Amino acid sequence: REISGKIDEINPQNVQISMKFTGRTLHDIIKARAIKTAWLNLLHNAGLPTTPYHFEVILPVEGAYPDIVIGHTDNLIAATMAQADTVVFACRQEDNKRRILRNAAHISIIEAGLDRETDPIAGSYFVEKVAAVLAEKALAG
Repeated sequence: REISGKIDEINPQNVQISMKFTGRTLHDIIKARAIKTAWLNLLHNAGLPTTPYHFEVILPVEGAYPDIVIGHTDNLIAATMAQADTVVFACRQEDNKRRILRNAAHISIIEAGLDRETDPIAGSYFVEKVAAVLAEKALAG
């Protein structure tokens, strides 16, 4: 909503949106989709070309290793489903544990086939409907 008043001052080619995931998978995916929908609607309503933005997801990695591997992998899969362009691991784990977390998550994405899909949750009526309603509310105020 804050952006809508300044849309004339923004170069849509150079927009980066960062979002910190909370660990609530469906909530995070819907919120990310709502941001995307709101951005594209905002550009469309302003008569500007609907160019995508660079979407960065910040994943908090909290807890003790190895207990956090499953939750972390779940968060990375959610970031993939939300079409993140960049994923930042906000963790204080030592290098070897960080590498294991990253590799476990990447293997899960490859095994699930999410790396082969442009939009892994496209057509999910529930996600798209809730995200659209959330985007409308955000733009309406």
